[in-house]
Amino acid sequence: MSSFENINQRSTSLFTKLIASFSIVIVLFLLFGALTFIIYRENLREQVYSYNWLNLKKTVDSYENQLTQIKNNLFPLFYSDLLQKDSVSPTLESYLYGYDVGVQTTQRIQQLVANPSLYLDNVLIYFNKEPLVFEKTGLIQKELMFTRFYVSERFPASFWKSVFDEPSSFRVYPSAQFKEIGYVGGKPVSEKKVGNLLLALLQNKFNPDFYVMAMLNADKLFETLHYSINSELHIMDDAGHVYFSSHPNPDLPIVDWTTSKAPQVVEHSKQYYFLARGEGTGLTYVNVVSAATIGSSLSSLYTTLAVLLGLFIALSIVVSFWLSARLNNPIKSMVEFVRSNTAHPFRSNITELNFLTNNLHSAILERRTAQQSLVEHQSLLRHFAYMNQLKNIPMNQTLKALSTNSELLRVIVYRLHFRESGGLYGESEINRQSASTWIQEFIDQSVKSFPDGAQSVTFRMESELLVSIVIGVGEQELPILLDQMVSVFQRDQAIFYVTIALSDICTEVSKLTSAYEQAARRLDMRRLGADTQVLSEDGAPLTAFRLRVTEQAEFEIALKAGNEKAVTTFTELKLAQLKQYDAGEIAYRQLLQDLNACLLRCVEEEGGSTEPDHSRPQPLTGGELFLSLGVLEASVRVWLQESADWFRRQKEVKQQDPVLQTIMDLIAERYREDLSLDLVAHRLQLTSGYVSTYFKAKMGVNFVDYLNRYRIDQAKLMLADPSNKIQDIAVQSGYQTTGSFIRTFKKITGYTPGDFRKLQ
Repeated sequence: MSSFENINQRSTSLFTKLIASFSIVIVLFLLFGALTFIIYRENLREQVYSYNWLNLKKTVDSYENQLTQIKNNLFPLFYSDLLQKDSVSPTLESYLYGYDVGVQTTQRIQQLVANPSLYLDNVLIYFNKEPLVFEKTGLIQKELMFTRFYVSERFPASFWKSVFDEPSSFRVYPSAQFKEIGYVGGKPVSEKKVGNLLLALLQNKFNPDFYVMAMLNADKLFETLHYSINSELHIMDDAGHVYFSSHPNPDLPIVDWTTSKAPQVVEHSKQYYFLARGEGTGLTYVNVVSAATIGSSLSSLYTTLAVLLGLFIALSIVVSFWLSARLNNPIKSMVEFVRSNTAHPFRSNITELNFLTNNLHSAILERRTAQQSLVEHQSLLRHFAYMNQLKNIPMNQTLKALSTNSELLRVIVYRLHFRESGGLYGESEINRQSASTWIQEFIDQSVKSFPDGAQSVTFRMESELLVSIVIGVGEQELPILLDQMVSVFQRDQAIFYVTIALSDICTEVSKLTSAYEQAARRLDMRRLGADTQVLSEDGAPLTAFRLRVTEQAEFEIALKAGNEKAVTTFTELKLAQLKQYDAGEIAYRQLLQDLNACLLRCVEEEGGSTEPDHSRPQPLTGGELFLSLGVLEASVRVWLQESADWFRRQKEVKQQDPVLQTIMDLIAERYREDLSLDLVAHRLQLTSGYVSTYFKAKMGVNFVDYLNRYRIDQAKLMLADPSNKIQDIAVQSGYQTTGSFIRTFKKITGYTPGDFRKLQ
């Protein structure tokens, strides 16, 4: 062989072409990377700016929404019985101790302060003509409130009275440090830091004799609502007065917002000040980023891109040679074996390649024989061909030809429902299979009874799921076919009924799988009832009817409280919504499944009970529940009445037990703190061993397990808000570290907090 022929052969070899192909890909990628870097190099700085703008916008929106939420939550206080009273006589104190409205108002304030998403330290109702002020612990003298419990140099006791001199419907005051002063014998002896509080005023202009003041924890707001690559945020008004600052003594530029309300950036003292104005409050929010930080980010980005590109090229070259050799050598050996046609095949260190070589000739002969045999059984092959097409099983050209048809083609899916009291067919699985076979033959013969040109293939996908592929039956003939089937099935309605789902018309066999999936989805649109139904349209997505986490929590709270009216009203509302949206049977099943899950969680959390296990409420199940909406509503109503009655009895027993009730109150009030069994025992003036044994006997679980379940239940509610960080939720749930919170959460729920949030 000449040198030219050797060179030509090598240039056309598999190994050479593989190396060339990999090299072309590497070069193209290198060119693409270089071109991309050149084009977007100038835009990187703008991207950094854009990133900071987005952070500032998110911060502004979070603060403004938080203040709006505070305003919306304080507004209902104006409609309480206390503040709607025309006159208080002779004094506010005598009125409050004479009626329940004072207690109700205090409870409402406590509920607001206990809401972790509001970040409230306290809520005050300040009366102009009364010496008392309402706050989270009840009534307190004004002088005592602002000279002992909430003392601030910025907001002295005279400030709270002066608020009436400048009436405003809603106003935000600058944050300030508050402290609590302890007195002994009328002399101050100690100081305790309350926190850095931001004040928000809400006042009724039609009744200016009082106002409501929210005291927000400014530091927690900053930790939760601030988004930036650094930790410096300032809030100020148009005059430059600082309302909040994360850094002491800030040097802030003054911005004139009268000419433009668009966000601005100011460069000052090697710092970039990103400023934006809040629409609701009119305050200016300032994020500060040093110029060195931006320059460092860009330099690091350039260096990282260059290093990664170089590593990628080097690794790509090495991998290209290695993969080319790995792919080329075995194939080259096999080609040599086939070309030489030797009696003894070559041996390789690859077991699969040896197997292929040894059986190559016999496999070809067997394939030819099998194809000839398959062609002789056209009818059976058509069943296999369509089934393979539905299941996306690869087929050879012979089988593909059997399933190719350009005429009208539809997929019809039948789901068989055997009644629980279905007589012969309900007695055993064998009888049900016989019935399924009879129905399959009936469907196939019904289609074949149509004029020439109509064809069908009917086969069983599952034990009670049949599929028909109908060919050549037009839009006018198909309703006649289905009416005939329904009339026959209705005769045995007491034994079984059928759900029939149709796909849209398709003319390409390649879309057969999509048509089958469409018909299968429509099966889930079945309505309540024990009749045979034909479904040909899509419905609402099933996830639209599932209970959200907040709805589950609402239902569980009412159920554990034994509030029969609340749980019944809640469930009737959900059933009415399903009826309004004309939901399918599966949506009702999912609703009942969610309610059963809530019940089981409540029973498990209830722990020990004075009643036997068989008297506890059980999940509501049974296929006969879905025969009609009336049957389902009546069954659910009775079930909820019995369940609520059981929880009400448990609550009454606990309320009669002062020790247990004290423990429950302590858990509810101080679960965010480092609450221990020793602390509870000290509060009850009992030994920790006695408290542990007593709690286990009453609740069925030990104190630590019950406390962890209570904390995790609170964490679930906080996880429903995507703005809450998992680290913050861990602290607010009473855990010292995020790791211990995640481990406990997964142990109780089976999911990590992040996975649980994604599921919801």
